Amino acid sequence: MEKFFPSTARADMEQQFINPKQKGMLVNEYAAEFTHLSHFASYMVAKDGDRARRFEQGLNGEIKRNLASHHLDTYAKVLDAARHQERTILSTRPQQTGAQKRPMTQEVGPSKRGGIPPRRLPPPQVQPRHMICNFCQKPGHLMKD
Repeated sequence: MEKFFPSTARADMEQQFINPKQKGMLVNEYAAEFTHLSHFASYMVAKDGDRARRFEQGLNGEIKRNLASHHLDTYAKVLDAARHQERTILSTRPQQTGAQKRPMTQEVGPSKRGGIPPRRLPPPQVQPRHMICNFCQKPGHLMKD
């Protein structure tokens, strides 16, 4: 174990497990991370009640607040209730449309251009230097240019 996973790395993982945080993860992702990190501090979750309490401690605020009144005593019950709460929360939030998901551009808006919508220019085309114009017979451009 020491050869492939040094004690300093194990200590780092244990430290992450001391204060688990769900952050931006879904409950299932957090549960997987929690289980992974629990191997490095198994003495902290030797009992199922300790495991449940530590898992609940790291959940996001809204889910944690909703679970506080349930007094769940096993990890399986806390995980199931957290998944249920997350599903409820996600289903009650308004769904984003495709237009809302796109990043904002920094183009000049219609109000600053007198009601004219912004126009998009095609990318510049690089012309090979060996081209010769059919009209003026000069190199470096074409007749259309």
